[in-house]
Amino acid sequence: SSWILGFASFICQMTLGVMILIGQFRETEDSSIFGVPFKVNGPSVRVAQFLAIILCLSTQSDILNSVRSFLLLGVGSNWAEVIGKENRQEATCWLWIVRVGLPNIFKLCEGLVVTFASFVIIVQNKDTIDLLKDFTSLAVISEFDNILFHLALNGYLGEELLLQTTKIADENRINRDADADADA
Repeated sequence: SSWILGFASFICQMTLGVMILIGQFRETEDSSIFGVPFKVNGPSVRVAQFLAIILCLSTQSDILNSVRSFLLLGVGSNWAEVIGKENRQEATCWLWIVRVGLPNIFKLCEGLVVTFASFVIIVQNKDTIDLLKDFTSLAVISEFDNILFHLALNGYLGEELLLQTTKIADENRINRDADADADA
């Protein structure tokens, strides 16, 4: 059920992100690249665009978290124990791909799409209020998977998902050096 929830979240985020990008590119067919306006409503819009780009980069955690997960749960880690497979015989390369690789690739792709859509929308806006509304809607789309994770972590999506998210949330279980377990 955790895989279904994660995949449904990915599909929802990617669908919305791609729909936004397609809509934005359709509006720019007869204008400059990405429809960047040459003239905006005063310098406050340029300042708001600059601040929105900084805010976009600082709040986009999906890209960094997926790369971090690859680094923490890669070669030499106790990834099998973290995902609940204590038996080393069950810890195959295929299991790593399905339980660690694919979910983090999905998260990375979603983060890249939403970040690109955010940049396009930020530079296309001519008005500060519209810029903030559009940026806020993209932030909600970007955080959708995190919202679902926290709902599961608090038990709102069932006992099974609560147990699985509790394991994932416990970062103390991750060891970068598999030999550290043997010494303990």
